[in-house]
Amino acid sequence: MPFDHLRGTFFITEATFGLPIYRWPDPTQVFDEMNSWWRRNQERGKATVIFAYSLGKAQRVLAGIDPSIGPIFTHGSVERITDVYRKAGVKMPKTMYA
Repeated sequence: MPFDHLRGTFFITEATFGLPIYRWPDPTQVFDEMNSWWRRNQERGKATVIFAYSLGKAQRVLAGIDPSIGPIFTHGSVERITDVYRKAGVKMPKTMYA
C-alpha cells in the first residue's frame, strides 16, 4: 500500500509509559524470562498465551522470543500485520494462524 512522506516540524505520539517515572528492565532480560517460562510450560504440557496489541507490540514479542521452543500461533490480525513486516524485510519467526 503506497503512502506519502510528509515533512513536519513536530511528531506527537501517545507515550504514557515513556515518562521518566517508568523504569523498564533490559529487553534481553524480559525475553530471557519469557522464554524460560515458555520452555517450562512446554515441559509440563501447558499452553503459553501472550496477549499483545496486534500492531507493534506483537511483532516486538515475536522478534524477541525463541521459536525453537515450540510452534507459534497468532490471531488473524497479528498474522496479517506480521506478514506486512516480513514483506518489508523485517525478520520474524514462522507463525501459524490459530
